[in-house]
Amino acid sequence: MHPFLTTYDINIKELGKESVQRLLDLLKNPQTKAQKITVPFRLIERESVSMG
Repeated sequence: MHPFLTTYDINIKELGKESVQRLLDLLKNPQTKAQKITVPFRLIERESVSMG
């Protein structure tokens, strides 16, 4: 594909780990409130964001 597209490199392993932990917490305690989690990522800028 041209131009090469900008993308994110997401830590899938960490995302899965956090998701499973939240699910287990919810199963143990259905009254658990929603929580916002942040998983590290890296923006990979390619030709689709170049200025010329």
